[in-house]
Amino acid sequence: MRNRSVAIVIAAVAAVLLSGCFEMKEELVLNADGSGVLTGKYIFGEQMTAMVGMAAGMGGEMTSGDDSNLPMTVEDVKKMFKGPGIEVKEAKAEMVEGKQNLTYRVAFKDVNELFKTKKYKDGKPVLSKNARGELVLEMGSGGMGEGLGAPDVDMPEDMTPEMQEMFKQQQKAMMAMMEPMLKGLRMEFTVVMPNALTTTNAHKKDGRRATWVYDLEKLKELGALEGKMDENQMKMKAACSAKGVTLSLAPKAE
Repeated sequence: MRNRSVAIVIAAVAAVLLSGCFEMKEELVLNADGSGVLTGKYIFGEQMTAMVGMAAGMGGEMTSGDDSNLPMTVEDVKKMFKGPGIEVKEAKAEMVEGKQNLTYRVAFKDVNELFKTKKYKDGKPVLSKNARGELVLEMGSGGMGEGLGAPDVDMPEDMTPEMQEMFKQQQKAMMAMMEPMLKGLRMEFTVVMPNALTTTNAHKKDGRRATWVYDLEKLKELGALEGKMDENQMKMKAACSAKGVTLSLAPKAE
């Protein structure tokens, strides 16, 4: 029945990230007056694509769930970006080379309103001016780092030497298991600031553009496979001259 509501809810981002190949690319273009455009593209792996097809065969669709900020359908995109001056200009879901692709383009009149949407509930972005009078943007990965890598488990102090060795071997086995699951993972975040960059911790930078890329090699570098990574290690920062900037700002950044 086509009118039957069938929803398969994925509550944890990790379920998507660790289900095979997953690629995402987001670009936030910020104008001096606070307006701009956010574009996104998500490519889901074979397992998630199969689940999407299964849901469609049951007469419904797969959704990311009310608590997730990872969109999986056009409807998810529409629900995620709601607020004054925010408009979903384009949202499309299609199969490309056997994989589920989701793309969207969102226009906004005030970036502060955009940052209040469901999309940024975990990333907690902040725009402010620093002591040098520069415009500073700080934001997390929006929860995209959750569930990556081995869990960070401390070894109990009362373990016997034999148990400690067994514990270490189990951790090594878990890390070896995680690596092939993350081989197809690639997350790319780009911010285009109103003026040329002055400072940033981006992996790539060019003029106004700052880009952060997280793949298996980067996750290894951050210690994800050893359970040593936290969201602070995926904190993205970019600053530029505030000349001509008229958008409203938070108090001074450190």
